[in-house]
Amino acid sequence: MMFLGNKLPMRLDSSLVGFIFFTIGVKGSEVLKSVIDYSLKKKLFFLLLALLVLYVSAYLNLNLQQRQGLSINVMYFGKYPLLFLISGFSGTMVILLISTFFSGFKNKVVLTISNGTIVILGFHWLVYKLLFSWWFSSYKVLSAIFVSVLVTFVCYTLIILSNKFFPALLGNRRI
Repeated sequence: MMFLGNKLPMRLDSSLVGFIFFTIGVKGSEVLKSVIDYSLKKKLFFLLLALLVLYVSAYLNLNLQQRQGLSINVMYFGKYPLLFLISGFSGTMVILLISTFFSGFKNKVVLTISNGTIVILGFHWLVYKLLFSWWFSSYKVLSAIFVSVLVTFVCYTLIILSNKFFPALLGNRRI
């Protein structure tokens, strides 16, 4: 599917590519639990290794003169699609390892966001397009992180409103 591009209806092509990373994340978390004994040194070592692999593979794969970021949605995987897969695998490992650091951290905001991910999945693109796309045109990482935090904040507000007025949307049924 990666080499065919946008050929299938209803974004099935990009969904199939995204499914690769979803599967890696689910199976990877199981492997992490069995391999890493939750020692801080091992976690940090594997996190730094995954970050290094991610940085090198993304750097080699990106064409910095072209103002196009890698994207599953537009089926653009850079100069070398194999490096895109390696970047995706190492990026997934980075997220899994970082999440192990926060697994014992209980915070109302974090729990609200994690319980409301369906709202974020459903509205993040719309929030970005309506509120932030008119002034955000940079492909710099820090700019993207800043906009992501703003979008997450707006979606957090939507999660709170959904909990109050449409609890069934988030799986909370009130009688």
